[in-house]
Amino acid sequence: MLLLSNIKAAFRSIRSNLASSILTILMVTIGISSVVLLSALVEGVKNDITAQIETFGTRSIFVAPFDATDSSPEFNPTQWFGASSITESDYELVKNDPDIAAAAKFSALSAVPKAGDKVFLNALLIASNANFAEASNYTVAQGRMFQTDNPPTREVAVGTRTAQALFDTEEALGKTFQLGRHEYAVVGIFEKQGVGEGQTSPFGGGIDVNSLIVVPYETAKKDFGSLQINRIFAQAKESADPGEIAMRLTDALVENHGGTRDISALSAKDVLKLLDTVLGTLAAASTGVGAISLIVGGIGIMNIMLVAVTERTREIGIRKAIGATRSAILLQFLIEALVISVLGAILGIVIAMAASAAITAKTSLNPAITSASMALAVSIGLGVGLVFGLIPAVRAARKDPIEALRYE
Repeated sequence: MLLLSNIKAAFRSIRSNLASSILTILMVTIGISSVVLLSALVEGVKNDITAQIETFGTRSIFVAPFDATDSSPEFNPTQWFGASSITESDYELVKNDPDIAAAAKFSALSAVPKAGDKVFLNALLIASNANFAEASNYTVAQGRMFQTDNPPTREVAVGTRTAQALFDTEEALGKTFQLGRHEYAVVGIFEKQGVGEGQTSPFGGGIDVNSLIVVPYETAKKDFGSLQINRIFAQAKESADPGEIAMRLTDALVENHGGTRDISALSAKDVLKLLDTVLGTLAAASTGVGAISLIVGGIGIMNIMLVAVTERTREIGIRKAIGATRSAILLQFLIEALVISVLGAILGIVIAMAASAAITAKTSLNPAITSASMALAVSIGLGVGLVFGLIPAVRAARKDPIEALRYE
């Protein structure tokens, strides 16, 4: 009952100082909503990338042009997008490993696909080998992959979104479109992947794997000039451990580069571990941004509570005169501070959820607000109220009743 009466008193106090209370609640709201929304964005990106990595299968191995070993704690995520150090001899080394079932090169190409008056600016255009589907764990749902790296005619395999964008249908077999100065025919369409448009993937960048256009490697060299190998995709044999293969291949690739650690082989589990490291840093930075707003909100709580203590000095004196203890006074003012901060936290969660829904509807991002993040937000709100409300509450509890009764 005492707790309930203190909560009611807290709401009466908020109503009596409505303008300043609302401003203080908004300060906490901004901080909490920032923390929740930023963590939701990080969690959403993580979920998107994890989902796309899973499309490559648990036996997948990726060769990338940077050092991703434990001895490289200063990994820079921009290394995903820089110039590649992968060579043809690296590809041959991976392809000929006895525990590799299939391997394929991946080189990014630059051209805008056109079919009549339709263009597809978001296409993921790559050059790869005839066994790309096997190496990347993709399924050709319609038609076939090109049979060699240098088929007699210009042919490609595409994703469902590419087919829809260029031909207004996912049934695009046999249809042709322009890439640069050359015309290519669609001979295969990949099975639609359960990933959203614009999600980030191991290919690098914000892309949708259903937007693929895969050109035969040797054909691309003739049509587009020399190619840089950006990645190598591979699938481990069923009898082999992808993690052990990745470690062994990394050592062999580094040796192939004269001991320079500018290349790594990673299993799907390694990629997810690296992802956790990078996004963990991003999450910590985003939490720091929100913490600044929370500190400002906490100072606001302290300010409004100090004002309340001064304004209610005579009330404190009367309560003490009729028997209220120091702990009862302290609890009353502390609960008022906690109510303000919790109201701010709840409002912050509501705003973050609304912003998350808007971002999902209007952009390619998919923020994910978890129950853990909401619980953390409320906990932070309670912590802010407790820390910044403690000094005013202690000041109120320590007031001398006789001096308080004399206060005008």
